[in-house]
Amino acid sequence: MFAAVSDQTAEPSSPPLEGLAEAVRAALARTWYLDLQSVEVEIDPEGTVFLKGRVNSYHRRQIACAKTLEVPGVQNVCCDGLDISSTAGVITHEGALNLHRS
Repeated sequence: MFAAVSDQTAEPSSPPLEGLAEAVRAALARTWYLDLQSVEVEIDPEGTVFLKGRVNSYHRRQIACAKTLEVPGVQNVCCDGLDISSTAGVITHEGALNLHRS
């Protein structure tokens, strides 16, 4: 007559993070830019991807961030860890480049 009611609350499910780093690495590899293939990928529990390493130009930094955001399961991308290097040495980036899925 009366259904048993559980006092346990269900925790919200997080996006599947298993394999997400590998999917991001694969997306970067599909760009054919060799410098993007050496980018380090770290992911926090909320699905934010942190890219770290060196790329050859600001344009490639933007490509890395945009391609990462296209990967299913990625909620945000933080590209602050991507430094831009050139044959003349390291060029520091002045602004943060962070993308968010809308």
